[in-house]
Amino acid sequence: MKRKPLVIILSLLACLLLVGGAVIAYLQSGYKISAAQARRIALKNANVSADQVTFRRTKKERDDWRATYEIEFHTDKADYDYTVDASSGHILEKDTEMRENSVTSPSGAAKSDSSTADSSSTSSQLISADEAKSIALKDAGLKESAVSGLVVHKEVEDGVTVYEVDFSDSTAGLDYDYTINAETGAIIEGGSEPIND
Repeated sequence: MKRKPLVIILSLLACLLLVGGAVIAYLQSGYKISAAQARRIALKNANVSADQVTFRRTKKERDDWRATYEIEFHTDKADYDYTVDASSGHILEKDTEMRENSVTSPSGAAKSDSSTADSSSTSSQLISADEAKSIALKDAGLKESAVSGLVVHKEVEDGVTVYEVDFSDSTAGLDYDYTINAETGAIIEGGSEPIND
C-alpha cells in the first residue's frame, strides 16, 4: 500500500523532468549563431565598429516561434534596433533613428539665421529623389534591380523637407521604410519589417 504514493510521486517527478527538459530544449533550439556573432552582423549592417557604439541590450527572444536576437545599441549620432535570425544570421527587422543633436548644429539660432538669410538658395540645395533613393538602398544593402514597389515622395514634416522612400525585398521577405532629410541626406528613420506584418 505504501508503494502506490511513492510510485505516483516518482512518476510526477519524471514528468516534471521531461517537461523541464523539453522547455529548455525549446528555448535553446534554433540558436546556431552566438550573441556575439549576431552583434557583429548588426554592426556590419549599421556600418559602425564596436568601439563606436554602446550596447543597451542583446537578448534571446522568440518571434513567431523563430529563435532571434534582439539587439539595441547607439552611437552619438543614432539609435539602432535589430532583430537577427539566430539560425541563419539574416536581419529580420531593423530600425535606425537619428538623434536630434546629430542633425542640428549646437547653436540652432545661428543655423536658422543663416538659412533664412539665404532662403532663395535653400530649395536648390535639396538632394534629389534619386539621391534619396540611393541613400536608402545603400543603407539596406540592396540594388534597385533587387527590390520591388519602390516609391519615393517628398513632404514636409515639422518644417523639415524629407523624402519618404519605401520598397520591398521579396527574396528576404522584408518591407523597407526610410525617412531621409532632403537638405542633408541624413537618414532620420529607417527600418525593415516582414512583408506580412
